Amino acid sequence: MIQHPSSRRPTIRLFAVFAAILLPTWLLEAKPKSNSASEAPTQHFLFEGSEILASFDGEFHRVVGADRNSLALQTESGIQTVPIRQIQGYLTKRGMKTSALWANIDKIRASSQRVAYNKEMAELQLGTASSIRRREAELELEKGELLISQATLGRRASDAARESKIADESDQIENLRDVIDEYSKERAADLEQGDGHKAVPASALNLPFDYDYDPLADGLQIKCVISSPDSIEDAFLTVTCRYLDVRQHRKVVEAFELKPIGALGKKPQKVTVQLRNLPTGFQLIECLIDLYGNGAELATNLSPKLETLSEEQLYQHFLASYLTQNRGATRPPQIVLLAQPGDMQKQLTPAELQQDIHAEIDKNGQVISLAADDSATREIAPRVSAALRFVRFFPSLENGEPIDGLITFKLSVLLQQKGRQAKSKLNKETKSQ
Repeated sequence: MIQHPSSRRPTIRLFAVFAAILLPTWLLEAKPKSNSASEAPTQHFLFEGSEILASFDGEFHRVVGADRNSLALQTESGIQTVPIRQIQGYLTKRGMKTSALWANIDKIRASSQRVAYNKEMAELQLGTASSIRRREAELELEKGELLISQATLGRRASDAARESKIADESDQIENLRDVIDEYSKERAADLEQGDGHKAVPASALNLPFDYDYDPLADGLQIKCVISSPDSIEDAFLTVTCRYLDVRQHRKVVEAFELKPIGALGKKPQKVTVQLRNLPTGFQLIECLIDLYGNGAELATNLSPKLETLSEEQLYQHFLASYLTQNRGATRPPQIVLLAQPGDMQKQLTPAELQQDIHAEIDKNGQVISLAADDSATREIAPRVSAALRFVRFFPSLENGEPIDGLITFKLSVLLQQKGRQAKSKLNKETKSQ
């Protein structure tokens, strides 16, 4: 069953937080494929999430989709499919985000993996077992030849020596088996006691699952079940772990893994994520699980700082940030998009996206009138009007004070401008790191 967070009136957050989600750039770049703009969501979600950036051709691009062999990247020229083997690295940037889509991540189980240790033991035991089997076959052949000789020629004086040799070699094989078993136990004990560090106290961990420290672990496996009341395409899960590397004076290190999922819906889907090549004895201290689909991140029951908001509450938060950030400023009305713009692109024709929209906005940010010409004599097309369902406005400002104002725009130009702004901001942020 899908577990939605309980509805409650959100607390007022720091204005700087909402400035970060004001007209989110990630929203304006994505190209989702479901939930038409005419279907008004009953609630919105505000949460802390991550932007996943993949390095390709020397630049970082936002990941908007994934399958087993490739990633869909948002580039300057549009969505580009890139083989995973050509990705040169990942960068995650955490911040406040909004979503109208919800998913539940349930039945989470985590277990350590002893990849290198198990491989070492397997190779040792495989090599030894092969040698033992070969020598056992040779001994069986010697026993057979001895029995045939005795049945044909009778027991001879030299047979005693041969029987003794066969018995001694059988004992050596058993002793070798005991030595291998003892070595395996001692090797495990050495690794467990090698660094002398104790596990991090459970009270210091930030994990969405139960996990026991394993001094032999050099990998982590996470299993979960995911479902969503919405139809989600190109879904992928990311796991970001922070751990202590006991080999480097308990240095805090981050590990990241991206797991393609495909389509998601109401039917629960099992997902397994494995993080390999971790240092032996790593001490897990934090694990963040984020879910993406339809070109953007989804809110989930695991999302940190999750709030359930009505559309009006979400708008009021944006408005508070807008007014705070523009104290003393004079500027025309500003546009706020409370839905995924790709929905508009799907619902409207290129000509409709190019239509001029003249809007008169009052000092409270409410629409006084919408028209297709500056004389307000021609109405905008019904389909365009329906697509504006999720377009809201901030009022004009005069010396920081809200006043009535006019704004003219085209949806196509609006989306293009925001896409370029997002790309410019992304390049600046990644170059500064």
